[in-house]
Amino acid sequence: MIGLTAFLVLQAAPLTTNPYFPMTPQSKWVYKLGGQVEGEFIMRSMDPVEDTLRTDGTMESIFHIFSNGELTGKVGYEIKDNALYIVSGANGLPIPPRKVMVFAPDVNWDYYLNASAVISTPAVHVMSSTKDGGMQTWLGTPHQTLICTSEMKLGKGTVLDMFQVSTYAKGIGLVKFVQYGKQGKKKINTTQDLTSFTPGKSKEIKN
Repeated sequence: MIGLTAFLVLQAAPLTTNPYFPMTPQSKWVYKLGGQVEGEFIMRSMDPVEDTLRTDGTMESIFHIFSNGELTGKVGYEIKDNALYIVSGANGLPIPPRKVMVFAPDVNWDYYLNASAVISTPAVHVMSSTKDGGMQTWLGTPHQTLICTSEMKLGKGTVLDMFQVSTYAKGIGLVKFVQYGKQGKKKINTTQDLTSFTPGKSKEIKN
């Protein structure tokens, strides 16, 4: 995926994973989109041949993203110290690792998005926290859940003021995503609900 000399393609490397975000190759998540955008959204973790070993020894798992049947991007994730990081963007190019989820309740963290990612300055300030979501039923089976809430602000909040709420279910991964707020004068309201999950079969290393 990433044609840079700083990355080495690995044919059969094990993946570090977590019950709340399984990275087994060939896993597939299908979501129903709602709100302002309707349709189907699919995440599929790829074969190990598409995973890359970074120079610092950490492992990146590549996910293909489909919207209404069309491949719209490839995103790279890694799990380190019980946290999920995004390490390459939808265009397939590496980005400075950003912590998007901590797999434990009552954790707070924040970061600033690179200004080029939002085509504006100053950079977007993202403030995130997790809480115990209790037992919830997904795909007909009860699962322990964690809920991550993120607030995104640009400047004084007049340009971008957005909230994102993500629910992760143990043994499945991301099961629900809600985004609402304002971008300029435009109101944002989108939802993403899991409708099916097909786990992969390759070996994993538990985080």
